Amino acid sequence: IETSIILTVATGEAFRELANLYLGRHPDRFQLWCGVDLTHVEEPDFPDRVAEELERCYEAGARGIGEVTDKGEGLARDRSVPREQRLHLDDPRLDAFWSKAAELNIPANIHIADHPSAWEPLDIFQERTPDYQHFNLHGLDILSHSELIDSFSRAIARHPETTFIACHLANLGHDLGRL
Repeated sequence: IETSIILTVATGEAFRELANLYLGRHPDRFQLWCGVDLTHVEEPDFPDRVAEELERCYEAGARGIGEVTDKGEGLARDRSVPREQRLHLDDPRLDAFWSKAAELNIPANIHIADHPSAWEPLDIFQERTPDYQHFNLHGLDILSHSELIDSFSRAIARHPETTFIACHLANLGHDLGRL
């Protein structure tokens, strides 16, 4: 193994500490990817702040973003936030962030959705084994699998210069035509 990518999901001082730890001692052995600063999403200056933090992480050594995850409850994974206020990939509040990623030429690793069976009631045919059935999303006030895929598609369409990595085949391995 020549180089390992570490999906830190960190921002701010936490990312800078990781950069010092890994890149300071072994700059050619590791590539660190940062996260999305999800603090104060509701504030009017959020779009500028989140883009500025991405640039600071880049200057500290970030060479990618991820893993950015949305399984229906938004990037902050907070179901206490009203559904219409949750931050999803295609939210205009992230436009400056995705544009900054394109400007810096760094990819974003996106974990969108999960297998569609996660939105179905648990039964003996559930895609997940019993050990993982706590990931079941059936009946929750969240976006559906299809809505999440649509959200990702809209983000890609709005930001054609940004490199998005659709990990896990964008959870569309069951529908290669849509993929």
